[in-house]
Amino acid sequence: MEAIPHRNMVTLVGRVSKVPTMRELPSGDRVTSWGLAVRRPAGHPSNKKSDGIACVAFDCEVSAVVTHWELNDVVSVEGALHHRFRGTSGMGASTYEVEVHRARRVQQAPTSRRTTTGAGAMAESEVAAAAAREVASARRAGSWAPLPVAIEVGAGQGLIAGTGKGLVGGEGTEDQPGARLGAE
Repeated sequence: MEAIPHRNMVTLVGRVSKVPTMRELPSGDRVTSWGLAVRRPAGHPSNKKSDGIACVAFDCEVSAVVTHWELNDVVSVEGALHHRFRGTSGMGASTYEVEVHRARRVQQAPTSRRTTTGAGAMAESEVAAAAAREVASARRAGSWAPLPVAIEVGAGQGLIAGTGKGLVGGEGTEDQPGARLGAE
């Protein structure tokens, strides 16, 4: 029997909820970490309206892109879901995070919202519109293709692409050279 190939690919479109910060690990490696708020679809059975998702980047090019992001910027990231244990034996914490390999800002938050959280944060319709523009742009560029993803957290406005559709390709912007969205 042939082995079925496993895939760990996650695509997110959401709002920066925690400003990216870079730190040096004891090994000398550098890691950049930030948070994304990804809205759940309207009518979701949970009372929770969004998911806070921890993201990290070890790649220096990705880190260079994300360190320019500010609170409430709408961004697209692609990477892999990882399970990590932190702390000492018996006292550690278990966490999931997305290790990002490609990143791109979709829409910069208006100046008045860059430091706003909670009620003043970007409206769901603004996030949905930004995500729709990103998809339309990828389709025009001929870079829209299915991505097999086994995790469904949300759909539509902000998502982990569990629908089987995702963004592939797409170059970065002038202020984010080398940023790419999608799988190769």
